[in-house]
Amino acid sequence: MGVEKRATATLRVSNIPQSAIAKDLFDFFDSLIGKGSVFACDIFSEHKNWKSRGHGRVQFETLQDKLHCLSLSEQGNLLFKGHQLSLVSSFDDIIARPVEPKCRFQDGILHTGLLVKNDVMQVLETWEDVKTLIMPERKCLEFWVSHAEECYRLEVQFGDVAEATVCSLENQNSALLLKV
Repeated sequence: MGVEKRATATLRVSNIPQSAIAKDLFDFFDSLIGKGSVFACDIFSEHKNWKSRGHGRVQFETLQDKLHCLSLSEQGNLLFKGHQLSLVSSFDDIIARPVEPKCRFQDGILHTGLLVKNDVMQVLETWEDVKTLIMPERKCLEFWVSHAEECYRLEVQFGDVAEATVCSLENQNSALLLKV
């Protein structure tokens, strides 16, 4: 059985100089592609001296940023600290998240509760400033909830959702009711 390959916004980078650190690589791509275009960066290193092994990964905000960077690589325009970087697509992200920005939401409100009637929910707890990630690639939803100076991740697999309904709460649009 083969490994499922999926689109990511991540590239594998090789020919990284030994003196480079991840922040240098992050700043290089962020200034080259555009401020805010890089989401995450890592460089594989030797544990004994933490020097670069010469390769790593860069995860971009969008697929368009990734493709722009690949285009620059094909033109030979990725000179970093005297080294011409080489890029190939990666099938694994540095940090798991939706590939499409339209599936990432900030500053949401999460209500949890019990259904007391078919169309009435008794709210037991409410959290604000919730980050929500809809990840079709991984067949799940993630809710990042902050509470008492801690951050918690709630993951709901698509298969665990019995029913999803668009609704409104107190005259607010864009609410989604998930029955799990």
